[in-house]
Amino acid sequence: MKGIGPGPAAPAGNAARPTGPAASAISEGGEAIGTQMPAYKLALDDDDRWRLVAFIAADFATGR
Repeated sequence: MKGIGPGPAAPAGNAARPTGPAASAISEGGEAIGTQMPAYKLALDDDDRWRLVAFIAADFATGR
């Protein structure tokens, strides 16, 4: 995806959950994953979107 570099590493113990689909859904919207989530590529810059991906991935790693 243009403008987005490599994603953060998958959290320990959660290597099977890729961050790419989350980054894509946050940037482009959720249509590709079957949700109505809006795109945030105009609201959040690249760094902020990747921070959000890392935050979501870390939350999954805690099992919450």
